[in-house]
Amino acid sequence: SKKSELIFVTHKYEDEIYQLEKENSFLRKVINTFQKTVDKFIHWVCNKFSVSSEEEFIRDFEFENDIYLDTEKQIEYEEEQEYEEFEI
Repeated sequence: SKKSELIFVTHKYEDEIYQLEKENSFLRKVINTFQKTVDKFIHWVCNKFSVSSEEEFIRDFEFENDIYLDTEKQIEYEEEQEYEEFEI
């Protein structure tokens, strides 16, 4: 019947949404952990090699490699690049 079909499809999508939310939550944890690790690594490198300014070290790295360590900035930058390529 139409009603049982609708119930089946509804459950299927609710389950799919639940799985995606679980995965999304896990991926957020992975990203946060990775960000903390990168921050600790930068701090460690600066201490190890007596770098006086972490901020300057990060700025130099970003400038020389054309990349942002801040993931949101980097995504924004990549989206701008894609948009500019699309414009041409």
